[in-house]
Amino acid sequence: ADSASTGNGTKVEASTSSGDVHVLDDTYGLDVSFPIHHRVSTNYPSLLHNLDPLHHHAPRQYENMPLQTLGDRHDLYLRHLEGCRKAYAPDYSKSCDIFEYDRMLMNRRQPQSMVNLTETGWKII
Repeated sequence: ADSASTGNGTKVEASTSSGDVHVLDDTYGLDVSFPIHHRVSTNYPSLLHNLDPLHHHAPRQYENMPLQTLGDRHDLYLRHLEGCRKAYAPDYSKSCDIFEYDRMLMNRRQPQSMVNLTETGWKII
């Protein structure tokens, strides 16, 4: 079955196809290791709002951003893009950024357009 990621360190219940329920520690969500829907998370555990959340609210830029527990993945991603730009320079370097924009946009749009064909079935022609 499904499990949902909240990206904020909460516990998530996930049920399997056999009906067993497991409680998962949600410490790893989207946009943590590599950008999937948006830019990679820069919400590091060492930031003040994560160290002392009772006394410090998260700045707007970090609201709903998953906790980044894998280090500086943003810098790694920027180096990845720069490598792409250098590989396709000078004629096609902008295509790296265009592709990345389109890839993330597709990742946000694709799930809502998926159709479950299990009930409809398949017809061999």
